[in-house]
Amino acid sequence: HALKLGSSVNLLGGFFSALEPIPIMAMVVDAWRMTRTRHRPHPNPNPVAFTWAVGSVICHFFGAAVWGFAHTLPQVNQWTHGTQITASHGHFAFYGAYAMLVIALTYYMVPEIQGMTARLGRRGIWAFWLITGGVVGMVLSLTIAGIVQVYMERMAGLDFIFVKTTYMSFWFALRAITDHGIGG
Repeated sequence: HALKLGSSVNLLGGFFSALEPIPIMAMVVDAWRMTRTRHRPHPNPNPVAFTWAVGSVICHFFGAAVWGFAHTLPQVNQWTHGTQITASHGHFAFYGAYAMLVIALTYYMVPEIQGMTARLGRRGIWAFWLITGGVVGMVLSLTIAGIVQVYMERMAGLDFIFVKTTYMSFWFALRAITDHGIGG
């Protein structure tokens, strides 16, 4: 891993890590442009699929660009690598990049394949907000657990198992609630 290879490799890795959000931000700008009615080539016949697709770009931006950038620079990653902060970044980025896109494609393709109009609009939008709210709750609880973990393990020097069983139980319980209570 690059942290042990020297300052020039860390500097180069930090530079390319700082560039990561740029293409993701370009996706956000394109999605914003497509949401404006004057730029759409035709009216949107399936608002639920469109909501999931735009949400995919936004959640991927926050998961990959914001959460990823927040802990990928070598000066920060030496403290956060392998903690719950990494797990929160991974869950948020994966949800935005893949899970939401699959749901958007399902909402688009199933009505097309079955030859019916896109319905379930209200339930599809409710599903979007409930699942996304659950994932955001999980990500926030993992982020806070990661901050606690970094401080207790890396800065205070406490043992991993001691920190996990003593200080992080509340955040894991909150994660369970948001995983199953709001989103699933």
